[in-house]
Amino acid sequence: LILATLGAFDKIKDPSVGPRLTFLLNYPQKSVRMAAASTLGVLRTEEAIPNLEKMFQNSMDDKDVRAAALDALAFMPTKETSPIFVKYLDDKAKRLRGSSALGLGRLKDATYAGALAEALDGENDTGVRLALEFALVKSGNMDALEEIVSNLGSRVHRGESLPYLTELAREKTVRD
Repeated sequence: LILATLGAFDKIKDPSVGPRLTFLLNYPQKSVRMAAASTLGVLRTEEAIPNLEKMFQNSMDDKDVRAAALDALAFMPTKETSPIFVKYLDDKAKRLRGSSALGLGRLKDATYAGALAEALDGENDTGVRLALEFALVKSGNMDALEEIVSNLGSRVHRGESLPYLTELAREKTVRD
């Protein structure tokens, strides 16, 4: 029931419920903690950032919970959380690398463009490459749009490219 409710909140996207869901990050069931983190990220519940950071740091033995927490943080990055994203840009786990790129991109801070470009040069995974390209476009490098657009025709990566392009297209500079 809790998972279904969190799924409904994801779809409704009413940010006012976010602060009342933060307690679920400490729920005993792993799937509920992960779904709560995801929902808090989608709702951009900034009040949950300290709890999500704690969840990320305290879940060293559970890569799925760590990834869910970092995914959520990537939806609402702050200057204070940026060191986490920089640190995990070159992690072994591709999900953490991708989330780190998204977090740095959504900061829209050109000072991270060098780190993002460096990570892109050494990246082999297409999904992570797309996240890095997204982050570079968000940082002002419009040349990075090419790979995102070219992957719209890919059966495998269309599901990643389209949401990135949709989010990027909300900015006038990208549309132009």
